[in-house]
Amino acid sequence: MIAETPNVLFVHLQRILLNYDTFESEKINSIFDFPSILDLRPYSLKANLKEEISKKGDSELTEMMNLDDDSFIYKLVGVTIHTGTAQHGHYYSLINRNRGDKECDPRLEKWSNVEKDDWYKFDDDEVSVYFYSGMAGEAFGGDSASLSNDEVTKLLASDKGYGKSAYMLVYECKKKRDVRQVQEDGTETKIGFKSVTK
Repeated sequence: MIAETPNVLFVHLQRILLNYDTFESEKINSIFDFPSILDLRPYSLKANLKEEISKKGDSELTEMMNLDDDSFIYKLVGVTIHTGTAQHGHYYSLINRNRGDKECDPRLEKWSNVEKDDWYKFDDDEVSVYFYSGMAGEAFGGDSASLSNDEVTKLLASDKGYGKSAYMLVYECKKKRDVRQVQEDGTETKIGFKSVTK
């Protein structure tokens, strides 16, 4: 169960595994769809152990129980895609640009309309506008049947586990906490999250 949540949550999808029968790395291409809004409340201490913790009277645990529910709600802001096999491939990123000063107020309903946000594809030295409607075909995985003819012709017949799928997901919290900045002399200051992203 989750006690506290970070402002930015990285989710690594274990797409490359060691096959203990062959002792070779293999890419896992099974379909895995992920949400644009991730709700971690059902997995929180707050939701599952509220009564038990309130009986203990521990001040640190009580503080965790007072976390706002929005501290457990996340919005998808980035996806790293891997194309290729476990032995060779290529990475590129899909980035939601509506962040920092461009992020709309989390209290508004449109905060959760990730599909309408401005997305960009960062692929080496090429940056282009990206439409979220293509996310399923781009990032959810599947076998080589989902690849275009050009991609299929690039494959070697011996390649196993070729595919295009999300490798890393980046989510940002709906209610961000201030960031602590520790100076060399040991003093601390708190910086609002939005001022850090400017």
